[in-house]
Amino acid sequence: MTKPCLGFVANPERTELVQAVRKATKRAAERGFLCAVTEELKGLLSLPDFSKNEPDILFAFGGDGTILRAASEAVRRDIPLCGVNLGRVGFLSDVGLDAFDEVLDALLAGAYTVDPCMMLQCVVNGEREYSCINDVLLYKESFSGVVKVSVTIDDTDAGDVFCDGVIVSTPTGATGYAISAGGPVVAPGLEASVITPICPHSLAFRPIITPASSKIQLHVDGNTHLAVDGVHVCEVLPGDMVTIVRGERVVRFVRVRRRNLYALIHDKLA
Repeated sequence: MTKPCLGFVANPERTELVQAVRKATKRAAERGFLCAVTEELKGLLSLPDFSKNEPDILFAFGGDGTILRAASEAVRRDIPLCGVNLGRVGFLSDVGLDAFDEVLDALLAGAYTVDPCMMLQCVVNGEREYSCINDVLLYKESFSGVVKVSVTIDDTDAGDVFCDGVIVSTPTGATGYAISAGGPVVAPGLEASVITPICPHSLAFRPIITPASSKIQLHVDGNTHLAVDGVHVCEVLPGDMVTIVRGERVVRFVRVRRRNLYALIHDKLA
């Protein structure tokens, strides 16, 4: 059986991450795996890039930000992703560098699973389209005052909320900004979208869990900004409509251990 080619992604400006990838690729090569790295890492590690060795599995070394960026590459290539946490929180990763050998052994033995996670697709005024793994964030322009956000779910008025902004997250993203804003934990295996207001000025509007198939629309009466997976993408002006639906694709995470989401939240946020 042909061993998969392993691709590696890391921030090339962080020396400790480059060194971690150097050690990891050496261990992988000792087990007979082909290895490839991003164009930015190629010169630092003297390894072929993805144009030379097409990866079958992508490894992202770093924190959740690195893993989110790598996930876009994995989705584009339609390959699974494994996050190796070298950051602070690491909700998107199952293992640290100390367990990398365990992951390699699991790949050799076929003792792993691939967990497909839903994505969201966001469209502004039916024109600009963005995809995300974690969340869509609509937030007000200034620190003072509030913005009124009108929420519609499947063409049904869900109410107005005066707040600092609104987060619409996937189950994966529910453990990120949304949970810090008072959103719920979504049980593993449940596909849904979560609407969470940020610092609402009324208790009448509470976080809402909708079916994954729902169409969520946000309309604002002031100048706001839109961020997708933590990256600012555009300004949203009064009268603009932000529409969020389930994405057509999924991001597939490699799991070598049984994942206890509840214990992970307790350990990371305690």
